[in-house]
Amino acid sequence: MHGKLTVDAGRYVFDRKGRGVERRVMFKAPMQAEMQAFKFPTEPIKAWEVDIATRTSLLSPGTELAFLEGRLGMTDTPPPPFPKTGVGYANVGVVLCAGEMTGVRPGQRVFSMGNHASRVRIDARKELCIPIPENVSDDA
Repeated sequence: MHGKLTVDAGRYVFDRKGRGVERRVMFKAPMQAEMQAFKFPTEPIKAWEVDIATRTSLLSPGTELAFLEGRLGMTDTPPPPFPKTGVGYANVGVVLCAGEMTGVRPGQRVFSMGNHASRVRIDARKELCIPIPENVSDDA
């Protein structure tokens, strides 16, 4: 197994026991979500990028449910067709690698605007990525 997804109280929980192939949530069709293997970028990170190993990811009951139902476009345009990848925008994980302009460091637990995936790479100039205090749990 290369990663297991469970849904617990509206959040995705990733099991990192299997390494190698990364996994992400894909909306295959209206009301059909599944895990999909994907190749994580192998090129070195840029000064503003952060690689994060996901611990948990929040599922929005409003925006994401509407997106999964196929009834939400982000502007006045119609919703994009299925399948949909790159879904999700609330991720808790541990920094694996960070560029010098990100304000975070390897080993640090962070909240980011990363997708529902076992591993994400974000552009910290454009997407939120902030350290989580030690006294705050992943579930908070």
